[in-house]
Amino acid sequence: MLNKELAPFLLANTDIRRFALVFLILLANACSTNSGKVLAPVPVEDRSVGRSEHGQVTDTVKRTEADKESNTDSVSTFENNSLDTKSEKPVVTALLDEVNTSLRDNDDVAAAAGLERALRLDAKNALLWHRLGQIRLRQKNWQQSLNLAKKSNSLAAGDYALQLKNWELIYLANSAAGNHDDARLAAERVRRLKRKLQDQSFLQEIE
Repeated sequence: MLNKELAPFLLANTDIRRFALVFLILLANACSTNSGKVLAPVPVEDRSVGRSEHGQVTDTVKRTEADKESNTDSVSTFENNSLDTKSEKPVVTALLDEVNTSLRDNDDVAAAAGLERALRLDAKNALLWHRLGQIRLRQKNWQQSLNLAKKSNSLAAGDYALQLKNWELIYLANSAAGNHDDARLAAERVRRLKRKLQDQSFLQEIE
């Protein structure tokens, strides 16, 4: 038999233990509900959420002003600082040799002038339009770069590799000009064309 003086104290301790047990059970349930959900903070200035034309949410990287400068320079450069464009017309080929010399001398003005003369003789050469668009981008002439890339695309039916390069050019020009909505649309086209080229490459490997 419990001592009458100790009974109230023991009963109070029992109530405390019950309350603590209920609190621990509730806490364990709350933790199990949120388990497996890891939220990584994304800086607002680095990423934004956009939607594709099919309504799917896509993340689009927003470039800062410094990023625009560095990315336009990196994409608009020529491999080995030379123009690998070819033409079936000997006169145009000679002009392209002069353009290559200007590019090696880092003379974009002379290179652009040479490409414009070549285009007057070979206006359906989609790659020439693209190369001129690259130079205009490097010269920070965003609107001309956009127009030239679109012109190249109009002549590049079936050439998905060149279309990809043109849409990358369109993306960079729009980003630099502050046309963020158009830049997001161009970025989506770039992703689609990359997937298409990857699928083509896979099909060629298994044939």
